[in-house]
Amino acid sequence: MSGKTGRYDLQSDLNEIDEIEFSKKEKVKRKLSRLKKTMKRKGHNPLSRLKRQSSNSDSDSYSDYSDSGDEEAKRSFTEEIVEYPSISNEGYYWIGKDYCNSYKADFKDVAQFYQDQFDRNSTPRMPWRDEGLVVIGEAARDLARHFIQRWNQCKREKVRHIYAYPFLLPKSYEEPFDYDYKSWFKDQLINCQVQMTRSLDAWSGGLSQTECSILNSYCDLINNAEHFIYIENQFFVTTTDPSRDNEVKNMVGNELVKRIMRAFRDRKKFRVYVVLPLLPGFDNPNAIQAVQYYNLRSIVNGQFSIYQELKNQGVPDPLEFITFYGMRNWAVLMGKLVQEIIYVHSKLMIVDDKYVICGSANINDRSLLGKRDSEVAAVIKDEELFESVLGGERVMVGKYANSLRKKIFKLHLGIYFNNPNKIDVQDCVSDQFYDYFRSTSDENTFVYDYVFKCIPSDNIKTFETLKTYSLSSCLSKTDPIRAKKEMEEKVKGFIVNFPLMFLSKEEIFFPHLRTREGMVPTSIWT
Repeated sequence: MSGKTGRYDLQSDLNEIDEIEFSKKEKVKRKLSRLKKTMKRKGHNPLSRLKRQSSNSDSDSYSDYSDSGDEEAKRSFTEEIVEYPSISNEGYYWIGKDYCNSYKADFKDVAQFYQDQFDRNSTPRMPWRDEGLVVIGEAARDLARHFIQRWNQCKREKVRHIYAYPFLLPKSYEEPFDYDYKSWFKDQLINCQVQMTRSLDAWSGGLSQTECSILNSYCDLINNAEHFIYIENQFFVTTTDPSRDNEVKNMVGNELVKRIMRAFRDRKKFRVYVVLPLLPGFDNPNAIQAVQYYNLRSIVNGQFSIYQELKNQGVPDPLEFITFYGMRNWAVLMGKLVQEIIYVHSKLMIVDDKYVICGSANINDRSLLGKRDSEVAAVIKDEELFESVLGGERVMVGKYANSLRKKIFKLHLGIYFNNPNKIDVQDCVSDQFYDYFRSTSDENTFVYDYVFKCIPSDNIKTFETLKTYSLSSCLSKTDPIRAKKEMEEKVKGFIVNFPLMFLSKEEIFFPHLRTREGMVPTSIWT
């Protein structure tokens, strides 16, 4: 506004916006300059890594690795003497904040992403487990349109009058998708039908009606599963009775119970494998406690849990149908034996080696109800089928879903690179394989606890035990040489049991109302 005329001065505002944008760009340039200097000073120069990687290459042309014309950079590429860090070189696969451990501390000073947050000599990195995929064709166009819709909604709400962030307009196509894309990839691609699904609402996409097509897809695939379901997810917060449960409303748990009960009544084999993080990924004990409370409430504790509902309906041993797992790994860090939880961040479901759901949606109300977090997921149906075996029956399975599931199971069982006992992961429904998978997980869980006294554990049934459990005597402390031998000889892969009896003697272990985590609405955790 002009104080003299009272008229709106558009040009003045545009000039001010230009100045702000120019200032932002200058800040980014300065940060990038500091990053280059720091990485070079710390031996993180990516050019030197390329030099090491390309030492056996027929080409020594700098242009193969960079489009930079900077002479100093070229000299550093050709002349730098690589000095390996004093600690394990493996640690430098994760530069700066990429070397993280959310259980020790959440990310801090993220603008300084190139600076280490932890002492690599003493703090093990927390490994992550994730799944992703590439989508080509009409579904990719749908995904692009979804991005445009989300962008435009954010533009309207957050930066409506900042013209540096334009509204986007989806492109229209008269012709069908017809490109020779197979030459773009080294790996062989598999033909599938792909449908993009979403959790979207008025706030997140400007919709007049809430969309929860991801939840609908989960429920439909679970209901129509014939042989098995494999789930990997960062959370597992659900209910077996949405109509009576006042806290959780998504019906994934209800659909799992109904499908298992159908198999139980028909006396048919049906398996559900669920892999979760052993603990939620927070550095705040109360936040961990709150989410773990709802995870266990969904699985085993209380009237709306899957195990309790199956028992109520006459299933004597729910473990014959559905089992829950986590993942761990171990290593030697600076001469010390260490272990850490592998943080499962995937949002994946595989059904009957024919169908796959993969995307951003967790199994909780936040991701699935549509009116809360915005999510997207691809629902995939295999088109290239071949004959295989599930539960001893000859069945048709898909190349994509089957190959993905077998890779995952081999990784879990430690036979991905070497399989001396010729363990066959094809029939994951048979008693023989199901028992082997469970016994491997049982053995791994026992050895980890014997060597490290890991948290969480089924041996920790009270808060009193939790306080001192990891401090108690264990093999890694009393005899580390023997402990290392135990791990090398007895641990197979990464799979361990999810601790269903963790804090089971506590009447309720949700954070106390005196804490911030106990005071906030429960919807934060569900």
